[in-house]
Amino acid sequence: MLIHLYLIKLFNNNIKEEDFVRDSNGTIHNYFLGNIQDSEVINNLQQTEEELIIRLKNQKNKNSLTKVPLQDDFCKEIDVINALLSRIRFRRAFLNILINFIQSNKKNMNKIKKALTFALTQIPIMKNTESLIKADITDFFNENINRKLYYQMPRVTIKYTTEETYNYYTSFFKEAAYLCSLTNEISYRALINIARKISESNNSSTLLRSILHSIIFENNSIVTNPKESKILKRMSIVDLIKEWLISFCDPIMYMDSKDSDIKDMMNAFYDRCINSVVDCIRIYGYNRSRIRRLLVQFIIEWDKLQEESEMLDNKLHNYYLLASKKEINDNENQTQYYISSWVYHIKLLYLEEYLSLGIELDIIMKHELLYTYWYLHYLYDVHEDHLKKTELLQGISTEYRKQNMKSSHSTLEKKLSDLKLSPYNYLYKKKNISAYKLISNAFVFMLIAFRKAEICKNPACEFDKENIRFYHRFKIFTEINNPAFVPYEIYIKNIETIQSDENSIKNCFSYAIAEFDKAKEYLISIKQFQDNVTQTQCYHEFFIKNIDNLLTIIHKNIENINIMTKKIAIMKIKNNNQNINTRKLNIKLNFEFNKIFPIIEIIELD
Repeated sequence: MLIHLYLIKLFNNNIKEEDFVRDSNGTIHNYFLGNIQDSEVINNLQQTEEELIIRLKNQKNKNSLTKVPLQDDFCKEIDVINALLSRIRFRRAFLNILINFIQSNKKNMNKIKKALTFALTQIPIMKNTESLIKADITDFFNENINRKLYYQMPRVTIKYTTEETYNYYTSFFKEAAYLCSLTNEISYRALINIARKISESNNSSTLLRSILHSIIFENNSIVTNPKESKILKRMSIVDLIKEWLISFCDPIMYMDSKDSDIKDMMNAFYDRCINSVVDCIRIYGYNRSRIRRLLVQFIIEWDKLQEESEMLDNKLHNYYLLASKKEINDNENQTQYYISSWVYHIKLLYLEEYLSLGIELDIIMKHELLYTYWYLHYLYDVHEDHLKKTELLQGISTEYRKQNMKSSHSTLEKKLSDLKLSPYNYLYKKKNISAYKLISNAFVFMLIAFRKAEICKNPACEFDKENIRFYHRFKIFTEINNPAFVPYEIYIKNIETIQSDENSIKNCFSYAIAEFDKAKEYLISIKQFQDNVTQTQCYHEFFIKNIDNLLTIIHKNIENINIMTKKIAIMKIKNNNQNINTRKLNIKLNFEFNKIFPIIEIIELD
């Protein structure tokens, strides 16, 4: 009963009507019988397991006493008992995992880890004995509808095969293991990163995301009353904001000020942005298509917050100058946009995610990838420039610390002493953004080369105009103050310059290779950073694997570019140096290694 009510509560917290997936009988509740206590189920499983173990021992003892070679029927009976035992043990471990996830403390997390490990050991036994007991799974369905465009009608429920079911559970337990790390002492940024990792996983399920939401927030009181609540029972939201601010731009002169007016303004800011900061992690409790839709509201809210923060920066600076009794130099006389820089950084991250989700969810069509990667490149360029400017604030804060906090006994300073800015923090952020910027630009040059070769063309449709699609895809940028919206006319002018006759197909491919090579250098250096710099303490191995996947994409695309260059040259010669017969060629996008950046291949059509 507890599990039944718990799961219903989790689902209600996390999903809305179109997120529900019905079972074969039309309702999800048929899978959870509400009139049976979970303790009764576990006791029955335990009792059945003990009876089977006794029977197995008796059979083995009987054979050892008779000293007769094992008969086929006897061997089969032992195998059947072992097969049943593996299934009972698996079910009991799975139920214990769900029960212990209800109370997210360290003691229970250790129990969950043991249960996860044990459950994983039973899956191979279950798979190997499937044909023996002929217990094909007929009612296990894919809970992810795979519906990516929200205006589509709900798709038919897809039932898993037996093999897919075992693969699902294997992946589920591996992902659930990450949840056990949430009770560790980690920063809020690391918490957001693990939530994002679980959300974007191929095997992320409603149950996993619901458990994530339940562990972090316990109940919705944090959402309704965030100021008085604590995440994971230990993390005050206001302290999280302070932690995040110090780790990014370090406005210590305001946060540690004794001036009552400055204190009041900072406290008002914490109150103003507290819900937005909670949403930074809460948003990853939803499915990917819903995240993309919520990001529209999310980004607009952060845009308003940025505008207010710029005014706050001006006020804080003026009050700071008035409160300061020492002589002010030219640098200190200029307004330093600490708070608004932090807000803008977060907004840029979510703008990048919004565009990336368009590719991941197949909303962006193949012929739209060129201007999508082009706009992503623009966003990363803006973000890279912003980080360079923000890094200058670090120097001002460092100088302030030297002059004013040599023998400081500041409570804030003591509490957040481990968050003093390190040059590695900015170095990692800049290298990460720069790598994505270069990869995006490489894809721009690749796709332009295909256009020049007339391989990837816009579909000819009377009612489908590229400029209309462009404004539709990037409409969100027209509703915010910055970064500035780049109109279609500038995009066309830029692309036509690259696509001019002076720039050959070979040159475009060469530029793409050069960008890939630069990105490769950044990615290799990113792998050297410690997990406390990358804020991936809970899943650093997976983070490194993602970097390796990007390196694989770069390597494969460079290989394919060299093959494509030769293939296109040969086909041109065959066609008497005229344009390539485009009916014979097309491009294939392989998103196996990354959901945003594919491996692109040219395929010959029959």
